[in-house]
Amino acid sequence: MKVLALVTDAFGSSGGIAQYNRDFLTALSETGAEVVVQPRYAAADPPVPKNIRQLAPRAGRSAYVAAVLRSALASRFDVIFCGHLYMAALARMAAGMRRSRLVIQLHGIEAWTPPLRGARAAFEQGDLVLAVSRFTRSAALRWSHLPPERIVVIPNTVRDVFEPGDRVAARTALGFTDEAVLLSVGRLDPRE
Repeated sequence: MKVLALVTDAFGSSGGIAQYNRDFLTALSETGAEVVVQPRYAAADPPVPKNIRQLAPRAGRSAYVAAVLRSALASRFDVIFCGHLYMAALARMAAGMRRSRLVIQLHGIEAWTPPLRGARAAFEQGDLVLAVSRFTRSAALRWSHLPPERIVVIPNTVRDVFEPGDRVAARTALGFTDEAVLLSVGRLDPRE
């Protein structure tokens, strides 16, 4: 299987969406898929896993669109992976050029309210939509006409290289004794 991944950022970038894209695309490549990544933003020439080729980033909108369409014309892709709802119209265009399957990723806030008409129309033509939570899935189902079976929840995860720290030392440093402690990790943006 050959995949063209349209992403905001992936290898050579930082942040949650970049990490998600790296983990997802790496796992996909480990199944034997050949993955071509077209990022909008990334460091120059970052290391990438086997079966993944990351193209040069294109930060300008016109440059990015031209790069994606060139890639779609230059090679046959079985799947176009759209790493962000705001890229859905472009991803749909690339998928239509080669009759590729379209997979769209929803990360959260971008899908909680109806997107602009072009993104919504492209979204509704997706063959499969991946949502990081049931909340994000239900929000997208409220504003779209996509059949529910085409939106699948794949939660964000912690990679197997994660190792928790010393629990006793952390509790002592924070002044906790026997009380239960609940940690909730989320976006810390004041607009949300």
